[in-house]
Amino acid sequence: MKNYRNLVCAAFVGGALAFGLSACGDDDSSFAPRGGDENLSSEVDGGDGSSSSVREGSSSSVKDDSSSSKGDGGSSGSNSSSSAAEDESSSSEDVCAVIIPEEADTTKKEPGEPTYEVKETCEEVGACDAMVKTDVSTWHFIREDAFGDDAEYIYKANGKDLIITIKNADGTTESKTYSMYNMESETGVEMAFSAAKSTCKDGNGNKNKTTSCTKDSVLVEPGEISVAWPPADKNADSKYDATANTLTDLRDNKVYKTVKIGDQVWMAENLNYAYLNWTHKGARDDYPGLDSSSFCYNNASKNCEIWGRLYMWSAAMDSAEVFGGDGSYCGYYDCAGIYANDKNYCKASGQVRGVCPKGWHLPSRREVVNLLLAVDSTADESNTTYFDAAGFALKSTCGWDKKNGEDKYGFNVLPSGMCYRGKKCVEAAQYAYFWTSTQYESNDAWDNARSSAVTMSFSSYGDNGTVHFKPKYVTLPVRCVMD
Repeated sequence: MKNYRNLVCAAFVGGALAFGLSACGDDDSSFAPRGGDENLSSEVDGGDGSSSSVREGSSSSVKDDSSSSKGDGGSSGSNSSSSAAEDESSSSEDVCAVIIPEEADTTKKEPGEPTYEVKETCEEVGACDAMVKTDVSTWHFIREDAFGDDAEYIYKANGKDLIITIKNADGTTESKTYSMYNMESETGVEMAFSAAKSTCKDGNGNKNKTTSCTKDSVLVEPGEISVAWPPADKNADSKYDATANTLTDLRDNKVYKTVKIGDQVWMAENLNYAYLNWTHKGARDDYPGLDSSSFCYNNASKNCEIWGRLYMWSAAMDSAEVFGGDGSYCGYYDCAGIYANDKNYCKASGQVRGVCPKGWHLPSRREVVNLLLAVDSTADESNTTYFDAAGFALKSTCGWDKKNGEDKYGFNVLPSGMCYRGKKCVEAAQYAYFWTSTQYESNDAWDNARSSAVTMSFSSYGDNGTVHFKPKYVTLPVRCVMD
């Protein structure tokens, strides 16, 4: 991913601003103490984003004319040397350019909206291996009886009971009902499935082949080649170089800068791994939608080069279990506060890898607090929510529309904003939020852990850092921590 830690100090005309950015100067005046911090916004409006807007055009304020004035002297004769020095001084004081996101390509059909195809792959497998635990109709096989003759076994669930029909080689048929399995419970189905598969294999049932088909979700970006999912490289490792302070994600070979702050090693850039799983894993199927997905801001690929990808919390947690089971069922649409009495099926606790490279994990609330405590000398353990000086220490030196930071540690927080379910995107150049693996906890039956997750937040309007929460349906960046 491109390094945008040092962005161009560019003077620009009117509202026109080029998208390309380069190195920013080291004017000490830009690191002066900030005053009048405002609190970060704690919530988004019900999903329509009406309270926020993306900054457009040139948002940087120009410094006082006196800072770069050459006086009323000319640039010729005895004054030429002085003028050259003044020109150099003026150049060093140009303001840092605000990062303006690339807009979506509106010429595409259904701009910015990916589509999905389902591709089916079939192969010949043994009848026992083709059985599917959750589909009793596939528990149908022919096995050898005690005399070596073929007998056909057919299984059927009738409420809590399991009915097995056996068609013997001599033409007789017998049917037996088993109530001990309780086919309405997950445990009962698991036991019945194991017994049925053993019965099949013990009778050499795999000698009879059947066609087994699997369906893969395929994401098709507008104007791009479809990508099969899950990825073939899902078991790939990662490589950390402590000397060079880099992390190589061998899933896609992207290289990220890293930084050690306190006892923790963090990615110093936002994750840009294309997590494309779109199906949600959970106990309910009546709230389908885009879950477990990641996007580029405005669905423009150039924005991913700046900010990495923006992930739904379910994608950050890997709720579909592509890389592991730590974040299973942790998705917005899976009983996520739709009704006050819904059960929260997400049981994530401790270290959760989520979408991070192998050997790294999604930070917990505690790890985020430790980071902010380490960089904010004014903070103490009594306050784990608001950190007065953490934003100034961690924010990038350029790119914010009002107050840039010092980036004292090389953590390089860029103002990446957020998107609603990967669609309407807002707050670029104004805010930066990062997911944690911790659900928001509240005594409110409606606004509790089922609908929100804890975030680390920074604002263009102040020098502070905040530990708060956001609804799980917004898409935010991810910074991973080394295990």
